[in-house]
Amino acid sequence: MIRAALLLLAPLALAQVMPMEVRYGAQPRTVQFSIPGAAVPLVAEGADWVCTLEIVYRVVDREGKTLDQATETIPVRLNAAQRAAAVAQPLALTRPLPQHAEAAEFRVEMTGRPAGVVFAGSLPLGAASFSTEVSVALVPFQVERSGGKLVTDLKDEDVVVMEGNEARKAKIYAVGGRQADAMPVDITLLYDRSGSMRVGAGGDPEIFRKGLLEEFPTARVAVYGFSEKLIRFTTHTRDEAVLLRALSQLNTVPPAGTPLYFAVAETIRRFDRKRPAVRILAVFSDGLDSGSDVTFAEAMREAQAAGVSIYPVVVASAAPLPPAPPPPGASRKKKGTGVAPMMARVGSAMQFRHLADSGGQDMSATPGMNSMTMLLREVTKKLRDSYVAAYQPGEGERKVRVVLRDPSLGKVIGGTRTVVR
Repeated sequence: MIRAALLLLAPLALAQVMPMEVRYGAQPRTVQFSIPGAAVPLVAEGADWVCTLEIVYRVVDREGKTLDQATETIPVRLNAAQRAAAVAQPLALTRPLPQHAEAAEFRVEMTGRPAGVVFAGSLPLGAASFSTEVSVALVPFQVERSGGKLVTDLKDEDVVVMEGNEARKAKIYAVGGRQADAMPVDITLLYDRSGSMRVGAGGDPEIFRKGLLEEFPTARVAVYGFSEKLIRFTTHTRDEAVLLRALSQLNTVPPAGTPLYFAVAETIRRFDRKRPAVRILAVFSDGLDSGSDVTFAEAMREAQAAGVSIYPVVVASAAPLPPAPPPPGASRKKKGTGVAPMMARVGSAMQFRHLADSGGQDMSATPGMNSMTMLLREVTKKLRDSYVAAYQPGEGERKVRVVLRDPSLGKVIGGTRTVVR
């Protein structure tokens, strides 16, 4: 039973479906789900605010068959002072996670009565046995045989992680597959919506399901947009309708400045670092940064500390670069060829591309092409038949690499990271 003081009124439309964040709890074998406190649908009853939360928990296998189901009803009553105190607080509930050998997903559905607002979310259970210690570092990699075929049957004893000249034991996990211990994948899409980037983000309405969700049952996607401010349109979810709605809302971001590296760093900070997962950030931008109080180097350091691989997607600008102002004290001359602004744009794009040094891949797109399709195609190609080496790093900043104990197994692709602890 949760204390009523955590809840808040927000009158919403009947039958409206809202996303719910579901993740592993801080304690072993627990799951936590949460919604913004301002979204809880209380209704006025005299001087109080009330609702009843009807919650259904389900554990399902890979075919969607229910292995375990439970229900819970929570009556809520708040006075005006309690409601006012809960404005900025989320509703967060932690519950025991049922243990089933064939479990693939934990699903939560909560209905607020009498308004009928439904909140829903799910958590892939493939990595339930993996330690959630924040001191564990994840190093993604693949192994390619001489003929170009990727190795798919690696074992823990085949791999070691090298910190300088020191070898450390590692636990090996497949990435995003259907194995019981597959490593989940969290992907965040960050769209530059500044004045020079007023290009659409639409495409195939089945793009998420076809390009990612069907092939990787442990993958989740979040969507952010920014110009002067960073806006989150959805947390990490597998709900296809929620993701498509988030993309459609990107056009609501008012065009303004471009604090690019602030947006990159802040989005990285919003990844769930307690959840063991391969973390990918795809940034759609022309690479121009203005008004940011975060540098490229600082954004890269955030990526290293969080274990996030960045995919910078350079989108050709839909608007011309404004001319650079003359230096202080210089006289204004007649219009020239515009070489300086052009070089400034090229230099910014080149630096932006180097975000891929975090372990991702840099790509290019032009207005009108489906850059999302291209991105998901490349991401799934990189994730397919991939592994993660999980190990406990030493203190400080360390450059690490994955090494095969038997070099005849093949060649390691990727497998390098700068780990900050």
